[in-house]
This record gives sequence, C-alpha cells and structure tokens, in this order.
Amino acid sequence: MRMMICAAAVMIGTGMGCTPSSKSSNSSNTSTGGATPSAMTAPSTNYVLTKDAQYYKNSPAQPMPPDGTWREGTKVTLVKSMGNYKLVQSSGGTKAYVASDALGPAAK
Repeated sequence: MRMMICAAAVMIGTGMGCTPSSKSSNSSNTSTGGATPSAMTAPSTNYVLTKDAQYYKNSPAQPMPPDGTWREGTKVTLVKSMGNYKLVQSSGGTKAYVASDALGPAAK
C-alpha cells in the first residue's frame, strides 16, 4: 500500500518524503562539479524597469487586464526569460511577467 501511495505522490509531483531505500540522501552531484541546483540557477538581480510597465501575474496572455503597473526605475530580479516577456520578482516579492523591452541592466 505504501508503495502505491509513494508512486501516486511522485506522479503528482509532491514526493511526500518517498525516496528509494537504495539511494543515499547524502549523495553528491558530480556532473555539476558539486554545485547545488539553486547555485546553478541563481536569479539575476541586476535589472531595472527602463519605462513604466504593465505586469501580469498569471501569464502575459491571460484573458484579463494587466494586474498593475510598475514604475520606471523599479528594481527587479529576473526569474525566467520567455521570448518577448520576462518573469521577474519585485523587491516586495511580487512575481509577474513584463515586456522584455521594459527591462535594462541596473547601474552598479
């Protein structure tokens, strides 16, 4: 029964603490030189909005109006690049999509 629950949990992505008993929980990742996944995908915080930009929390193609507007000069963290839009996170914690042409490098 536990095996069926673990299999179902893995299929829906929760994991629920189900790990194979033959694999050590302290195994190192040698294919990445020992780097952790979070170290390899650290987001970049060196971006700023170069103009006022409407943002979309769900998707730039959402069937609703924009969720709001961030003002020029707002500093953001790049989370993911998706063509004409970028998923960014504001210093306040809001994750949303903005037009790629509204982003520029932040001054150092």
